Amino acid sequence: MNPILLTSNMSDIMPFILAILLIFIIPMMMSRYGISAEDLLRKIFASGLRKKEYSAADEENTIRNKKNKKAPHLNNSTHNDIIQMVSDLIIFSRKNKTGLVYPGTIQFGGKTGNIAAFVVTGSRIIGLNCFGFGGNILHDTASDVWKQQINGVTQDIPDPLKLNKEQYAIARAAMDANGMKDLPLEIMAVFTNRHVSIQAADAEVCTTHDLISYLAQIVSGEKEIFEPNETARRINKIVYRIQKKK
Repeated sequence: MNPILLTSNMSDIMPFILAILLIFIIPMMMSRYGISAEDLLRKIFASGLRKKEYSAADEENTIRNKKNKKAPHLNNSTHNDIIQMVSDLIIFSRKNKTGLVYPGTIQFGGKTGNIAAFVVTGSRIIGLNCFGFGGNILHDTASDVWKQQINGVTQDIPDPLKLNKEQYAIARAAMDANGMKDLPLEIMAVFTNRHVSIQAADAEVCTTHDLISYLAQIVSGEKEIFEPNETARRINKIVYRIQKKK
């Protein structure tokens, strides 16, 4: 049979089939089951309304569930975050031929500078003053107070800029006393938590990701003043390391 002819024939007889349904079959079924035309129309429209009402209720529940969904619980940094930062610095140093000294603890003049690491480029030495606070970090410039917002709680935290200055004073004094007066030094506060957000305009305060970007910017445009790895070896000589007990 020709399929085109079949399609044509079906389109011709379809109105005839619908007419038979409306005139004979549907009334017969209504009579058999005792359904009036009014009841049939009511059932058809009521069914459509129920579907609409269900859809609206379902959508409302979906919106409510989204609103009531709890935000993920945030934590402060763990030891793994520090390890990840050091790992990122090792990769960066190997790729860009910079020096790296870690840990960078320095004892001088009866004081201890707890610097996590020193990154040595061809033009500067950068000490990393690390913090493990997570969540959102804010600097209230009006009161000069640093705050942490985490899991619905806001609390004061130590001033990273003040601690940067303290670390700088110790490291600078130790370097000067060991023949490194001419070597430029800066200290940066690094928040190591992977999900931390810093709402502050202070260039000396950053995340680990921002630190790597900052270092990449330095090495891409700096003029080398000294050899990074040789300078790193000099820094390493003044770093204090706890001797393991045998």
